[in-house]
Amino acid sequence: MINDIELFESSQDPQDEARPDVQEQEVADDTTAIPYGVEFKLNPGIKKVWAIHLEITALVVLAIVCALNTFFPESIFTISTMTISYVIVGLLALWILIFGVIGTKLEYNFSSYTIEEDALVIKKGAFVRKTTLIPYTRIQHTGHDQGVIMNHYGLIQLNIATASGLFTLDGLEAWKADELAHLIACAVQNAREDM
Repeated sequence: MINDIELFESSQDPQDEARPDVQEQEVADDTTAIPYGVEFKLNPGIKKVWAIHLEITALVVLAIVCALNTFFPESIFTISTMTISYVIVGLLALWILIFGVIGTKLEYNFSSYTIEEDALVIKKGAFVRKTTLIPYTRIQHTGHDQGVIMNHYGLIQLNIATASGLFTLDGLEAWKADELAHLIACAVQNAREDM
């Protein structure tokens, strides 16, 4: 019998795709191998990904401000376009400081997931905390996405589809996302058999 908790908690270099200890062992298709009630954290690399996404957003807003200054040098308002630009740039700097530095650390600290006997529990949020309980009987399928930035850090976003919407788990290593998708599939199958 394999110890799934050990597999989930073991650390791995994000660039290393080969996991011989995982490849040699297989997860049992029964619920005795599923680590119920254990809270799992996301990979710490997700903090960098979130910060980069925020910085890209700030750069897009900054480009729009520069374009407005270029194409509309004289403002139709009583306040000059340059004054508005300085205010927007200052707000962007404050936005990056609060959400890019502090917010990503808080978001990471409060983000986790737990595999329960009858549902998957996802906790997210730094300033507004949200706990989502997804019953296994409601899960339709799982999949994953991996953008350019997440690919660079060796991370995957696991998508869990239900009739009511799509739920995501960001910042999982590829092997952990595959393992979790398999565990969810086993739990869904067992939950449906018990109905």
